[in-house]
Amino acid sequence: MSPFAASLVCVGDYVDELRLRIEGYEGGYPSQETLTDGRVVSETLGREIERGDLLTEIRAELQRDRHSYHLSERYGETSWGAAGAGLDLVVQVGAGVVATGLAAAIAAAVKRVLGRSPYGAHVYDSDAALLRAREVMAEVAACDVDDLSVERFERGGPGWVSTVRFGPHVYEVEISTDGGVTFRRTSPLG
Repeated sequence: MSPFAASLVCVGDYVDELRLRIEGYEGGYPSQETLTDGRVVSETLGREIERGDLLTEIRAELQRDRHSYHLSERYGETSWGAAGAGLDLVVQVGAGVVATGLAAAIAAAVKRVLGRSPYGAHVYDSDAALLRAREVMAEVAACDVDDLSVERFERGGPGWVSTVRFGPHVYEVEISTDGGVTFRRTSPLG
């Protein structure tokens, strides 16, 4: 089971957890061969918010700059002892859009719905940061964590920097202390 699927716990149309993955692709149909960059954030929102309001605000941000995009969501319901709510979103856009601040724009949309900044301070030690980088890239690559090789991992900026390889694909991965993971392809496309 992917970590993406394991985080799904939803009740009604309200969510209190959000997992967002933005992927940038160079030309053509999105595939592992054309994936260039992305950003992944996960956040417990601290209170329930209306799923439809959240999606409306996120769509407004995507349409504001007339980005071509594909938005997919995964929503489910579970009530097993304790109840919670979660929404997983994947936004696929043209290459370069992630770097122009789409992640920040979507964070602003979430902030409008919440009335505050969604992303709190997470503290990752090096072991947790390395595990997070491997889990996120395995999810992006649709492979097992063991299929990835980490060629470099070091402290860098306000977090950690890693080089991750799966097959012929090499990505520079940054893990920030807020729990966000940003990746960009360093190997040639194709």
